[in-house]
Amino acid sequence: MLSRDQQDQIFHLLDNGMSASQISRQLHISIGTVYNYRNSRSHSGNTDSHKEKIPSKILPFRESIRLRLKRGEKNITRIFQYLQKEGYLGSYALLNSYVRNFLLSFRQKKYKRSTRVETDPGEQAQIDWGDFGKVVINGRKEKLYAFIYILSYSRMAYVEFVVRQKQVVLQNCHVRAFEKIGMPKVLRYDNMKTVLVRRKKLPNGYKKLYWNPSFQEFAKYYGFELDICPPYWPRSKGKVEAMVKYLKQNFADGNVFKKNFISLENLNKEVSRWLDEVANARIHRTTKEKPCNLWKKEKPFLIFPNGFSPYNPTPLLPRRSTKDGLIQYKSVFYSVPMDYAQKKLYIREIDNSGLPILEIYDHHESIARHSISTKRGSWVLDDQHLSTKNEGEVPKKKIKEMASISVAARDLHYYDIVG
Repeated sequence: MLSRDQQDQIFHLLDNGMSASQISRQLHISIGTVYNYRNSRSHSGNTDSHKEKIPSKILPFRESIRLRLKRGEKNITRIFQYLQKEGYLGSYALLNSYVRNFLLSFRQKKYKRSTRVETDPGEQAQIDWGDFGKVVINGRKEKLYAFIYILSYSRMAYVEFVVRQKQVVLQNCHVRAFEKIGMPKVLRYDNMKTVLVRRKKLPNGYKKLYWNPSFQEFAKYYGFELDICPPYWPRSKGKVEAMVKYLKQNFADGNVFKKNFISLENLNKEVSRWLDEVANARIHRTTKEKPCNLWKKEKPFLIFPNGFSPYNPTPLLPRRSTKDGLIQYKSVFYSVPMDYAQKKLYIREIDNSGLPILEIYDHHESIARHSISTKRGSWVLDDQHLSTKNEGEVPKKKIKEMASISVAARDLHYYDIVG
């Protein structure tokens, strides 16, 4: 027996046009199970053929009407004009009645299948980016984004406008949100690359998550758990999705805020005032309480990292390994496993009880660690790296002979260009 959440996922994917075989692969369940749930919904009266009487003049154009509605067309007059060109002979009133009944039926089904999930105080926050078009800063057009952070229990929100979505920007926005309204146990994200690099399907059908190492280190430093939304399942972060929509419709209504744009600093002062006076002070439609009042109840369960030392991680630097499985850092060559030869990798210098260590990553996982050498032009090799399962194996002796050859040191700027 599938859980209610799994059943909801099946219905959601069916509604979005995904085939039974695709759903089977996506959710790692048998195709027969998908068919059973699809058929059970049909027999229970959830399909139009069981429930709906379609006027004869509408029937030939039913699929065309529904297709336009699914594409987001909401203007019935435009649909009417389009159908007339296709040969529709019915009245506007007949079409209007059909469209309204169809939309009402669809919303009722969607509401019946939705299960709102509420969390305990201090349990979860949801995070997402909102896209707000472009603004002119210093005579140059820049893309404008909103970092949106909302506590799931109280609906208390923090918003910050930025012009980049880079890792360092994302982390700094988090820190300011933690300091302003607090940090819960778990933070839930959509599939943003700055948080999740990729998912890998395992032979047992489960998926392994590969977190962005920079962000994973940030999460460990502050002590929160990472959580990710299932793919194709936006309702799993519905609270922050609703906040994105509310921000666009209320604070950023139309393009008024862009026309009055002065600076990023001024815009963030404005949105901070709006949060205090409007968003966090209104009666929330779901909780029926003001977020600021519920936040007072939630506050004892949150962490405020105001006493933390400033988080200042060593950045990951891109480097391309040679065909011999070597990477250069500060004019010294370090070995990597031969399976990672001629690949774009990432390096970071870390401190190990006072000893400098070079750690090498393949996107998501550490593949090599070396003590850092201060001897320019030297080679630091690990014997376990000097063999490969592929053809063209480079003998250990050959590599070690190469290590004794004096090489010219290239400026790191070269590797920034090619990396």
